[in-house]
Amino acid sequence: MISSIESQLIQQAMSSAGADTSTNGVSQHLIDKFQALLAQEPAQVSGQSAPENNMLKQAIQKQDDADHQFPNDMSYISTHMGEWNVGQAASATMLVQYEITQASMNLQFKMAAAQSSKNAVDTLMKNQ
Repeated sequence: MISSIESQLIQQAMSSAGADTSTNGVSQHLIDKFQALLAQEPAQVSGQSAPENNMLKQAIQKQDDADHQFPNDMSYISTHMGEWNVGQAASATMLVQYEITQASMNLQFKMAAAQSSKNAVDTLMKNQ
């Protein structure tokens, strides 16, 4: 209902501005075909993906798993810290420090990759 009101208001505004609201010579058949294509869902890609895509997918999945492990470890440590002896608490603290360092290194790597990509695009634009 609202979209039909909006389209009517747009048509009226364009008409009052003197704009041509026709389809500019495009046949109704092509308009219907275009709308049918927009209504369809994207086709599913079938077949095996390239091996390098699988390798990349696995690397991303491992990194994602590692990123999810840190909050899980922190939750476990904060819940059970009172039950542990000094050695277990020290071990858990070292694990947290290791995971923080790993997350920091991962962030630095991603920032360096993004900066490198930005520099490459800047250089390309300057050379154009």
